Amino acid sequence: MSIHLRNGSPSDHAMMAEIWEAAWSEIYPGVNFSQRRTLVEEQLRKAETGRYRLRVAEMSGARVGFTLVEKHSGILEIIAVLPARWGDGVSKLLIEDAKSQSRGHLTLFVGQGNPRAVRFYHKEGFKIVGEGTSPYSGLPTFRMDWDGSPLMP
Repeated sequence: MSIHLRNGSPSDHAMMAEIWEAAWSEIYPGVNFSQRRTLVEEQLRKAETGRYRLRVAEMSGARVGFTLVEKHSGILEIIAVLPARWGDGVSKLLIEDAKSQSRGHLTLFVGQGNPRAVRFYHKEGFKIVGEGTSPYSGLPTFRMDWDGSPLMP
């Protein structure tokens, strides 16, 4: 099954929030992410300012994942993939896409309690460069950076 990437639009926001909630609920089942959904919806609206890039992954016409990247800083604000599609290459393609559209640098923050994601980011060339705490959950995070050659001006 092939994966298609495209630019996101406001019509994608509700589905992207559902994907985000499903992914995070799978990772941290004891946390009520539906209460935090408005925060994600606000972040998705940032894409409409032109300052952020929303990219959507589809398989057979169904939306299965997305990224939200702040263009100037290269901060990967959100990457989320439906749990049913974990291991199908969606995350890898989304990260490669974010790298190709970056200026050679990406930063992300990942929960220290999410070893699957930490391993994935390491495989994709990200390095842990700091630690912190999520302002939303209070959980410990790693700051991870990727520094590579710019693929696009």
